[in-house]
Amino acid sequence: MVIFLNSVVRLHAAVEPRLEPATSAEGSKCLIKSNLKLSPDNPLRPLTSLLSFLNFAKGCNCGFGHLFAYDADDAVAFKLLGFSPSDLERREINWYDIQIQKSLPEIFMLFSEASTDELTRRALNQTINFYRASNASRRVSIEMSIIAAHSALEAIVHYILGYRAGWSKPLMKNRTIAFADKSRAATLHFGIEGDLLSMSPELSKFSSENSNIDVFEIISQFRNRLVHQDTKGALSGIQLHESWLISQWLVEVLVFGVIGYRGTIIDRRAYGEWRGTTCQVPLSR
Repeated sequence: MVIFLNSVVRLHAAVEPRLEPATSAEGSKCLIKSNLKLSPDNPLRPLTSLLSFLNFAKGCNCGFGHLFAYDADDAVAFKLLGFSPSDLERREINWYDIQIQKSLPEIFMLFSEASTDELTRRALNQTINFYRASNASRRVSIEMSIIAAHSALEAIVHYILGYRAGWSKPLMKNRTIAFADKSRAATLHFGIEGDLLSMSPELSKFSSENSNIDVFEIISQFRNRLVHQDTKGALSGIQLHESWLISQWLVEVLVFGVIGYRGTIIDRRAYGEWRGTTCQVPLSR
């Protein structure tokens, strides 16, 4: 599925890229416009946040190409023909689909504004790199996709606690605090609401059979079983699949928490529902 087309980059004004929904009956195209000042030494550096956002929206590495740059007189300064590498596997369902198309400009603007802060930009890029790796490896290895999703959670949770929730350095370095407690604290910082396991019947059953542990305990426990070869009991394929889905969904929700988006997204947890099942970002602050 082609999500984005026609990237136009002009050299003579420092205006961030913006997205505009293009006219399409299928809703599969999005026009990207920009008046962005580029440096001839590293012309693609200002596009970092744009490319990172495209990877987040597509859920995999989004190739780009046929880049035209213009000087102050609207003459072509250079052309970058051909396309960069992209993930060739079929994209996994994530937060973005046709139902979210009209909200894309708003989401991208929030993402761009958040990325103007260097620490936030680095945290988002690191998180999205692991998030993309998790999606890309899903059809190869569910174990690797869960581990990568957990790494994405670790990246965004560490940033939230250290730079948004006000945790001190000694508290952040305290190894007696389990990651499940840290991830729970990060979501509570944004006021997460609702039954997080409502779309995960097998994980709900697992929870009830294990002292009603919550989703954060489940995610960490599953990851640790895979990494450390725990022999307490084999996990079913559906349990692993639901764990991966909700891990990636939590990554998406926390990214939206960081950038300030509280609108509608595709609910990727709903693997037994019709395509396009949506939910509101469940954050109250």
